[in-house]
Amino acid sequence: MSVRVMVADDERVARNRLTRLLSEVGDAEVVAECADGASTIAAVKTQKPDVLFLDVEMPEGGGFDVASAVAGEDAPMIVFVTAFDQYAVRAFEVHAADYLLKPFGADRLAVTWNRVRDHLARGEVGTGRVLAALDELKKSRQSPGYRDRLLVNHDGRSTIVRTADIEWIEAAANYVKIHLGKAKYLLREPLTSLEANLDPQHFVRVHRSAIVNLDFIAEIQPWFSGDQVIILKTGERVKLSRTFRKLFEERVSGSAAD
Repeated sequence: MSVRVMVADDERVARNRLTRLLSEVGDAEVVAECADGASTIAAVKTQKPDVLFLDVEMPEGGGFDVASAVAGEDAPMIVFVTAFDQYAVRAFEVHAADYLLKPFGADRLAVTWNRVRDHLARGEVGTGRVLAALDELKKSRQSPGYRDRLLVNHDGRSTIVRTADIEWIEAAANYVKIHLGKAKYLLREPLTSLEANLDPQHFVRVHRSAIVNLDFIAEIQPWFSGDQVIILKTGERVKLSRTFRKLFEERVSGSAAD
């Protein structure tokens, strides 16, 4: 028995490739192809597919909007085709939603298609799981869970410091050095990794080897070759390189607007 399938992706090449791969699984019948959200919603109502392969980012309503619009008793099973980051993929997995992470091949599609068959055999369309995953994803975007405390080393002991109290951070080989008042703490973590876990409303990269807490900046002075130097309230000086100057100014302006 064939499974009625719709493919929605704004890129023709991507649609053609997915349609070709689906033709190789044996029991998939592609009944419609769409290139935007509005036409996808309309086609779902007329074609009534069993499964909808849905690109996350499309014009006239992205995949998330489409998923919400077609949700209901007669909704198709949704398989997201996404280039989203791994955190988003984990959110889908937690709720057992089906997805394909671009780029994918025939082997990965076969895994997803087997899931599709299993869900359909049990009478599960999957929309509820998808919407639960979307809700989880939205919450993670709104409250990404930035670290507010760090466990650091000091004099052979471990100490907890509040990130709000950190004045600036500098790279130190495989460690970072945390500057907090007169104390300096070591944390075994790359600077880039730590930066991703700090609230960008307060912390900003100012140099390839330095991050500064905006709340501790006293003033900024010109320096050599177009660079600048940040003077902290403690009197410490941190170089602001030309490479990070635009980002720094955008963050400061954004914080001021907030």
